[in-house]
Amino acid sequence: MKSLAKSFQNIFLCLCLLVIATITFVGCSSYSSFTDNPSDDDVVYGNGSLAVTKGDYLYFINGYTSYSDVGSTNQEGQVTYSALYRIKLDSDGHPVETETEYDEDGEEIFDGSNSLENVDILVSKVVGFEYMGLYIFDDYIYYCTPYNKTDSTLEVETDRIEFYRTKIDRSSSAELIYTTESAGSSVKYTAMQFDDCVYLVVLDGEKLVAVRYDTNNKKTTKVISEEATSVALPSYSSSNETVTDFNKYIYYTRALSDTEPNYENGNVLCKFSLSSWENSDNIYCDGDSTLTLSYVSKDKLLYEKTCASWQVTDEVLYAISDESEIGSTSETRISVAYGDHVFTTSGNYAIIADDSTNSQLLLINYQNQSVVLFEGSTTIICVQGDYVYFTDDTNGVVYRVNYVSFGTYTQGAEVPEAEALSSTDVTALTGSKNYVCVSENKVFYLQSYDSGNYYVYMIDLGQIDPDTETYYTHFVGVLLEEDYDTETTDEE
Repeated sequence: MKSLAKSFQNIFLCLCLLVIATITFVGCSSYSSFTDNPSDDDVVYGNGSLAVTKGDYLYFINGYTSYSDVGSTNQEGQVTYSALYRIKLDSDGHPVETETEYDEDGEEIFDGSNSLENVDILVSKVVGFEYMGLYIFDDYIYYCTPYNKTDSTLEVETDRIEFYRTKIDRSSSAELIYTTESAGSSVKYTAMQFDDCVYLVVLDGEKLVAVRYDTNNKKTTKVISEEATSVALPSYSSSNETVTDFNKYIYYTRALSDTEPNYENGNVLCKFSLSSWENSDNIYCDGDSTLTLSYVSKDKLLYEKTCASWQVTDEVLYAISDESEIGSTSETRISVAYGDHVFTTSGNYAIIADDSTNSQLLLINYQNQSVVLFEGSTTIICVQGDYVYFTDDTNGVVYRVNYVSFGTYTQGAEVPEAEALSSTDVTALTGSKNYVCVSENKVFYLQSYDSGNYYVYMIDLGQIDPDTETYYTHFVGVLLEEDYDTETTDEE
């Protein structure tokens, strides 16, 4: 009996070791680590977008897959299209082409411009989808991907989001950071780094969550609120930008609770300090004002407000630089509410916004005077220098317009000419600002291929192609076999 019991013990031990070995193998990447990588002190550009550069390396999503089409195959090692890749760029910051191939008669049979050298896969999961966003902090890249587990009806819940990080040298397996409970349409997020700590902040439906990796790389997760109704999330695209003290607070709103004294109207403004990791649950509530947070710049908070005491219910857009200004004479009334808006970088202007019907792009000052910058349905990407970058969502084109050169607020003034950056002969993926990245003097966007697949294209605004007399433009990616552009000559 003792011998039989010992045999069972040995069998059980072997099974345990086998399970552990299997889990270890599944959790680790089968790829070897990279020997050549950017330097630790190289500047990062493009955080929060589809393409991020660090030093002479570009990290990019290789295509776009809607989360509804992901299915159950979103597992490490099973994805190439819409996965996460990196490419080493040349001294001009451009991809390096493979050599063009010719047949024995000198006819081109393979266009090398769509096949690039020095390309490696970093994460073999779906990273290019509706809610994509890449961030590089120190030697980690942070990204999200559709959830890959089933609900009680065995349906894969790909509308939920998982956040991960992995070493940019591919030396370790991915680390799961956070999984949303809500669908991606109810999720907003941002990531920042300051004081040697990395912060991920996620609005997960009504749950507001912060994740911190401290100076010792220790992870801490905190649920800030279970009933957040709106949040303003700061964003920093470059690692050489200093995070302002104003942006070290996360402002959010919640509905009135039973404990609010004698209030029947309005809502509550709160803030969370990333630095102290402490929450201030109620910093403003007057029993009259309902605030909806919209946008935060480096020193201003924009929100839409209605008051129960008003005779009308129209929302009005306001800006403050300190919460003490709410409801005071220092509260700056900008205009009626807008669908989307960003601050300009010039002190002579206020904001650039879509109008209430998203049929015009407007330049608006604090006296509610406006100039039309573009006619049509747009998505604002960013303001950089003297230009606002945006997409024409009707025709799928990436544009920019110089708002500074149009320096007056004249009623009925002529609309300035917008500059088309992407080709009007092809379709860019539009509708969300994370589909386009403006990084220094380069623009990255997703362009439709003949097959209907999307790949990244790069526009270098600092270089003119002598052949086309337009900005240098290049494909960036790894094509699926069905997308290779090949030509064959007829046999005699």
